[in-house]
Amino acid sequence: MDPPSEATYYSLLNLVARADSFAPALESSILLNPSPSVGYPLRAGDHDTLIGFVKPQLIPYMESHPSVFTVSVSGVRVNASLTTSEARTAAVEAVLREWRDATLENGLKKVEDKQMFLCLKGWRNERYCVHGSRSEGVIMQLERAAVGLLGVRAYGCHLNGYTRTPEGQVKMWIAKRSDTKQTYPGMLDNLVGGGLATTTNPLENIIKECGEEAGLDIAAASKVASTGVLCFFLDDSERGWVPDTEWVYDLELPSSFDPQPVDGEVQAFHLWDLETVKEHLHKGEFMNESALVVIDFLIRFGLVTAMNEPDYIEIVARMHRSLPQPGPRFGSK
Repeated sequence: MDPPSEATYYSLLNLVARADSFAPALESSILLNPSPSVGYPLRAGDHDTLIGFVKPQLIPYMESHPSVFTVSVSGVRVNASLTTSEARTAAVEAVLREWRDATLENGLKKVEDKQMFLCLKGWRNERYCVHGSRSEGVIMQLERAAVGLLGVRAYGCHLNGYTRTPEGQVKMWIAKRSDTKQTYPGMLDNLVGGGLATTTNPLENIIKECGEEAGLDIAAASKVASTGVLCFFLDDSERGWVPDTEWVYDLELPSSFDPQPVDGEVQAFHLWDLETVKEHLHKGEFMNESALVVIDFLIRFGLVTAMNEPDYIEIVARMHRSLPQPGPRFGSK
């Protein structure tokens, strides 16, 4: 996503639409009438559960790997001969590494396909779980950088860190991302945020990220309050098709708190009143996910209401989009 120009003004609905940009009509077309003109659903083996969406341009590359992908008029499947999560993970990742290397070395079938594979340049050696139905469990694990290439559901956690002045005014801590970040370099972000890797759950993950990104100790970070989850479907020229789910947390901090960049992913922190936060929102300076998390915060704290925001209903609905792929289930049941 290119940085906005100073003259650009984004309404809150503009910001939501920028994140939730995959057209529902396209989603329906792929699921009901897959074709070379719109795309194909992605499933695994004999499972009927949808796990992703495949662009038409990717099909010739998948057909070059018949031991891993089976392509038909009804869609694409991870080959049925790969009968375990571990086997699917290894086989798909080997193909992804080949595509990544071909992209870096300009060895693709068509030069114009490079844009489709750009997401793989941000390879992280970090995986997301690809979930099936309740009975199926985890279908496979997928390199985080590749979720947009295969239209697989992505996951993350974000924390709104805020404080109150003695007069009761709420101020919000905002992070400015490092200029060397693989995604959204130099843009504004929540105090803490990060992808949800396969090895952790949302609460453990946000506590870990609190220490890594803002220098919060475990005792302080453990006081985070879960406030819900946001879902949207991004269509981005570099990141690809990304159905996204973000767990949201709040943490009220003492006025003495001074966040410190720890892992190099943040170049600065700002403490702003909520009106100032809104000004930077309207300038389009926040990364997509973080903009939605901030809007959700402003709604919950009463700054954005049905009485002062004409697009209120659509904003709330589009930040809680129903995604067709199953998500994770945490807890004892």
